[in-house]
Amino acid sequence: MDQGGEKKTTGGSGFVVDDGHSVCIVRDLLEDERMLVHSVYFWLKPDLTDVQRAAFLHALSALKDVPGVTAFYLGTPASVPARPVVELSFDHSITCVFENLAAHDAYQAHALHLAFLEVGRPLWSRVQIYDAD
Repeated sequence: MDQGGEKKTTGGSGFVVDDGHSVCIVRDLLEDERMLVHSVYFWLKPDLTDVQRAAFLHALSALKDVPGVTAFYLGTPASVPARPVVELSFDHSITCVFENLAAHDAYQAHALHLAFLEVGRPLWSRVQIYDAD
């Protein structure tokens, strides 16, 4: 392991990594057991009215109430120093955490998500999604 870390098996499906500073138990998960982190970035059309922007945010924030969302974060670009690798041109973002892929799939078909798409789709010029497990 890097920097003198030690890898030991746990006796089950997984292993323990001990780097001398912390211990991390890494478990091999079946695909349906892995949590899913769904991050979405929105670039709104520049000519939107305040009413349209408010409608977008209202519909976007309602996604926190979809069953299966275990954590929900809504934000705007952070006031961090400019760096070439940091993208700050988006208007709003959400990050949703789901217990597993099935919860994510149910979210995609939920009435609140479909209603958000009806409101939001005409208002954004670009959307970018990153899903990770």
